[in-house]
Amino acid sequence: MAYSFSGIVVWHALQSGDATPPGELYIRILTAVLLLLGAHGFAMFRRSQAERLGHSPGAVRDVTTDVAMSVWEVLFGWLGVAFALIFLFNTAPANQLEEWYPRLFLCLVVFFGAMYHRALIFVFAMLPFVFTITAQALWNGYGADQSSETLARALFLAADIGVLVWAVRLARAHGVFSTSELELPLGPGSVGGNLYGVIRCPQQVAPASGYQLDLSCIRQTKEKGRRASGEILWHFRKLVRGDLPGGGEARSSVPVLFELPDAALATAGAEGARIAWTLRASAQLSESDFGCSFEVPILDSAQAALGVQESWSHDAFSGAEEPEIAIYGRREAEAMVFRFRGQWNRASEIITAAYFLFWFQMMWLATGAGLDWAVWAMFGAGLFFLGTLLAPWFSVIETRVTPAAAKVLRSSPWGRRSDSVELAEIVSVDVTGDGLRTGLLDATDYYGVNLVTRDGRKVRAAGHLREKRAAEIAASQIQTAINRALAPARPQRPAAVA
Repeated sequence: MAYSFSGIVVWHALQSGDATPPGELYIRILTAVLLLLGAHGFAMFRRSQAERLGHSPGAVRDVTTDVAMSVWEVLFGWLGVAFALIFLFNTAPANQLEEWYPRLFLCLVVFFGAMYHRALIFVFAMLPFVFTITAQALWNGYGADQSSETLARALFLAADIGVLVWAVRLARAHGVFSTSELELPLGPGSVGGNLYGVIRCPQQVAPASGYQLDLSCIRQTKEKGRRASGEILWHFRKLVRGDLPGGGEARSSVPVLFELPDAALATAGAEGARIAWTLRASAQLSESDFGCSFEVPILDSAQAALGVQESWSHDAFSGAEEPEIAIYGRREAEAMVFRFRGQWNRASEIITAAYFLFWFQMMWLATGAGLDWAVWAMFGAGLFFLGTLLAPWFSVIETRVTPAAAKVLRSSPWGRRSDSVELAEIVSVDVTGDGLRTGLLDATDYYGVNLVTRDGRKVRAAGHLREKRAAEIAASQIQTAINRALAPARPQRPAAVA
């Protein structure tokens, strides 16, 4: 539909010639550009890996890796915008291009910053056009008596090139434009038996805290006219250390071993309902978080081994350990104090830097053609979204559990806010989502902890944690501190009498 609309716009403009008013032409072109970007930017291809098992015996490919699925979308979206701009170059009056180009791209910068929220597609889709507009302004002003403006444009171009080189280097170093693969050397898992596997990763991943493996059995139901819903029936979690030999082209190999209980359900599908088992591997790294997910087949009974390799044994898969437990609280007098800061993901912060660079660059070019209400509106919107991007990294939440109440102090660039909740009013400590941040190399779900009172009020006690495991540990420790504060003092034993 987006390409059809773009074709109609091009055909109508070529047929009408100079009869179409420039303002109407710009509106049509902008609509076509946004439709093309939306059609490709939001398209996701999700297929069941279990259905592909017959085409690739012993291996189940991961087609839902966080970043790999968006590569072709970025490419085709970039081509769509490029064709729209070429059309704009050849149809719009030259004296109006200099005035409207910066405003058009300023709108797109703010649009991407708001819609994709630090997404990978933002840098790769916006950088070529921002670079082109700045280079055109530099070329048109070259030789004129404007040495300061020429130098500023040259510095902007150098910064744009630096952002692109950094993005390409990190992407190539971490191999994010490829998919991980789950091999099942002993065939599908079985109820009452074991699930053996190895995840082959194209990245060289060496997490200090190991790989976290989550295996879930989900009952998926879908009623007519309603969205599909899922219920987790079984969930198993392990932390795996070490590597397996024989990876071939893979740079990392993650061993997988889960013991399945007799009461578990096998993979099954029916009209409107199905039983599915999903396996997710994740690791928290300093530069880019690693994550991949698979749908694995689980059968009713144990199956014979399918070509067991000599280099693999039961011991090779059994390197799983319990997750390490971080201590978030410390005791101060009669209170337990929990302090949480926003957890940075260093490589993905290039998106925030690029957003600020592109926004400021387009603002500067737009002001060269005159200030009007549109420029000021984009200035305010850009500041708002930039503040939204940066605020979590400078926020601190301190939860102090005393014998009488839980006091929460939140500090952010917008100010300080405090809440106090009596311990007797707290009924639960829940883990909730704290937003999705899609960065340069990964997509990270952040989590927070809420204190839930009897009247349904929720007080945020921790936030912006990069792992759900960390949020669950923080919630457990806060709950333990509350329980200990509510527990009555133990009676003292009487002293022995001689």
